[in-house]
Amino acid sequence: ENNHISGRMRDQLALQAMVNIARAHARQSELLPSLENLAVCQQVPVEVLRRILDALQGDGLIQQSKQEPPHYMPGASLQRIKLAEILRSARQAEDDGRSGLLHSDAVVDQLLRELDQELESHLAEQSLAELLQKIEDDTKHEDSLV
Repeated sequence: ENNHISGRMRDQLALQAMVNIARAHARQSELLPSLENLAVCQQVPVEVLRRILDALQGDGLIQQSKQEPPHYMPGASLQRIKLAEILRSARQAEDDGRSGLLHSDAVVDQLLRELDQELESHLAEQSLAELLQKIEDDTKHEDSLV
């Protein structure tokens, strides 16, 4: 079956998976980040998440442990993993090179390239470490509102 997901879902799954893997690695969560556990945690079919994790692993952003079942670990220090790289990796995974087969006008191609550049410059050098810090700060803020 074709588990097709929207672009927004794909971005969300990739970023959240990286956050979950990084948190587990930093001992900030009890989750053992195996494929099955991550899929359950993120409420997504295993096959959908596997495609994204395979791409992230292929790009060196994560690696698998030797244990059974294997679990995922960051492939580099969290400061070196950039959010733009995570999104780029996930987008290429879902594309499978098919978008190159579609016909579109040059102006449409240009517009899409500009959107990609906007995203890259918006995320700039933001790292996974910074994203984790923001989440932590946000959680503390929510706790103080109770």
